[in-house]
Amino acid sequence: SLTVGLIRQCQTIHGRDRTCIPPELPPEWIITFFFIILGIISLTVTCGLLVMSSWRREAGRYARWIAFTGS
Repeated sequence: SLTVGLIRQCQTIHGRDRTCIPPELPPEWIITFFFIILGIISLTVTCGLLVMSSWRREAGRYARWIAFTGS
């Protein structure tokens, strides 16, 4: 069985132990991975700010800008 991912590739051959190696990604894929992680972080912060905006109104303004840059 073969498992392929952005940060690890694993292979099992006929019941032997699983062998995992980090892939050698071209620079374009590394940049893509970075932007995916950045988008996840910014949208998580946006959700937190939207919840916080129930108590502090100015947090909603920041949440809109972070969501705009993260998407």
